[in-house]
Amino acid sequence: MRPSRTLLVVISLAARGFAQVVSSEFFSDPVSEGWPLLQQYCDPELWNDDGLYYQQLDFDACSDTAPPGGGQDEYLEDIDEFNGSTNWFFEFRVMTNGDRSEIPGGAPIALTAFNFFGENYGVVMARDQVKLYRDAALPILFIDLASEVPHTIRLDLNNLGQPTYKWYIDGVLIDEGPAEDVFPSDDARITWRGKAWYLPCENAWDYIRYGVIPQIASEDFDSDGDIDLRDFRYFHECVGRTGEVPGDPGCHWADTAGEDGVVDLRDFAVFQTLFTGKD
Repeated sequence: MRPSRTLLVVISLAARGFAQVVSSEFFSDPVSEGWPLLQQYCDPELWNDDGLYYQQLDFDACSDTAPPGGGQDEYLEDIDEFNGSTNWFFEFRVMTNGDRSEIPGGAPIALTAFNFFGENYGVVMARDQVKLYRDAALPILFIDLASEVPHTIRLDLNNLGQPTYKWYIDGVLIDEGPAEDVFPSDDARITWRGKAWYLPCENAWDYIRYGVIPQIASEDFDSDGDIDLRDFRYFHECVGRTGEVPGDPGCHWADTAGEDGVVDLRDFAVFQTLFTGKD
């Protein structure tokens, strides 16, 4: 499972900190992109290829013990810098061939934003199903997916007034409602991993992004007050998102010309007029 991608523009993305948005595009390994390694088990096979981070996870290197529990590759970062944000999001795109029977064991894919005071937004994903949860005492969603193709999972949080949440899959709103409390706050973290529980798997991470939600129609993806090549890298990704998923939340910031739910050449013309360059 080694899909290829072609980018019209290639920009160095080794640094994660883009003003108020953190973005890992996986043109290098996670540690190089700023993710502290939490743990690795059973010698997972790991590599980067064309902006994808692969995890091949099995039981070969821990054959002296039986499942559950095989290869694992996990990272964790604190997100206290976003405490007090009026809004916040995370979004990631990944593909896996892992079986849905692995989901109860937190495999083959998992990403969670949480603190130690009860706030928890978690995703566990297999090749054809995803589990979305906020707390063990709250409703847990299981959503079927198209098998063995990349999927984009997004969480949007609004912390003004009564906090609210929205879950999106591939740009489509899946669930929304009042949140338990403001997040991020109080020693917040974000962690993600690939894991083999009873069955081997191979995962391909495209990107992980989180931070302040860019202002609608601002053309400023990273909310740093300028519009430069970093913003263009993400603008280019949004071009052509039309009809099937109008109003894709990950691209509202790029939809300037008419705010019509479509990012096209009219929006690019506006982007050019607003382009400031770095700083």
